[in-house]
Amino acid sequence: MIRTKTFKRLYVCLKASKDNFVSCRPIIGLDGCFLKGKYGGELLSVVARDGNDQMIPLAYCVVEVENKEMWSWFLVLLVDDLGGQWRNLLNIYGGAKIHLKFIYLIMDP
Repeated sequence: MIRTKTFKRLYVCLKASKDNFVSCRPIIGLDGCFLKGKYGGELLSVVARDGNDQMIPLAYCVVEVENKEMWSWFLVLLVDDLGGQWRNLLNIYGGAKIHLKFIYLIMDP
């Protein structure tokens, strides 16, 4: 049996974005979009707003498909990267409203 390695997921959270998150407003946006082309997949992203109403990309990932499992994987990594700074989170907007309950569960100890 021949085993081939296949790409599954990629997660990116830049240090500059993490450091800047502490000065952002307590609101984030979640969204996902299709990746068309030879390999396909989904691009999931999280953005925040700073004091000047500028959008700051916090993190993004490439996954096989957009579903609860992939969003959960993405958000658990993001919360871990942000070091529990989500306690100030007030609102969530965007295409991933289904995950609002999940984020509140992460926030509550």
